[in-house]
Amino acid sequence: MNKELISIAKEVQGKSDIIVSWKTKTQPFDWIKEERGEILVYKTGWVFGRKLDSEIKRIWIYVIYQNKKQLMYIMKIIKYEGSRKYSADEIDTTVDSSRLTHTYKVETLYQFKNPISLQELKKYKHKETKKPFKSPQGFVYVSSYPELVEDIIVGKIC
Repeated sequence: MNKELISIAKEVQGKSDIIVSWKTKTQPFDWIKEERGEILVYKTGWVFGRKLDSEIKRIWIYVIYQNKKQLMYIMKIIKYEGSRKYSADEIDTTVDSSRLTHTYKVETLYQFKNPISLQELKKYKHKETKKPFKSPQGFVYVSSYPELVEDIIVGKIC
């Protein structure tokens, strides 16, 4: 049972957590991995992106890498209020950097021990539309999928 992941799931409410798709050509976060206890914890870093609602505390990352499509990470973020600019080696050069208007400090990055495939995620229905989970085009609030959150809390997902 992953106590830290369960603790995160218990904090999910309203706009606190979002799921985003991250299409990448390289193994994401592979260069900062550090094992600690039940989960992989990542060293502190930065992420650059568009402005997020101030209520958002965590970004759940649905990775599209090679032939894999999985919910793999949860990134706890803090809005950086300074004027820090990114360097060329900190961003994916295939991204339109003019859209990267805000800087967020990555406090912690959790990796699911068993990433959740799209096929598995499809069993979770949106609480309002009742439609199955699909790869987010922009983002979706985690709280929109209460059964997903509950399965983490009861230990079905780790």
